[in-house]
Amino acid sequence: MDNPIPLPQEQQDRLSEIRQSTTEARSRVGFLHSEINERLARLEAETEQRKLEKMLAEIEEKEDKLKKMKK
Repeated sequence: MDNPIPLPQEQQDRLSEIRQSTTEARSRVGFLHSEINERLARLEAETEQRKLEKMLAEIEEKEDKLKKMKK
């Protein structure tokens, strides 16, 4: 395609509008993708924190039981 056929101004304008709306849609998609990833990461971190807090409480409870057994 060395020599593209020139398009009438109306068609050029329409293509320009399509390109612009495509760019805007891609931008929104990128933002939503980023937001979902961030929120998912936060949920995973919060879940892991709760799990670790529960494990810590269980360990502390077992340590207390062992201390009482030694007395």
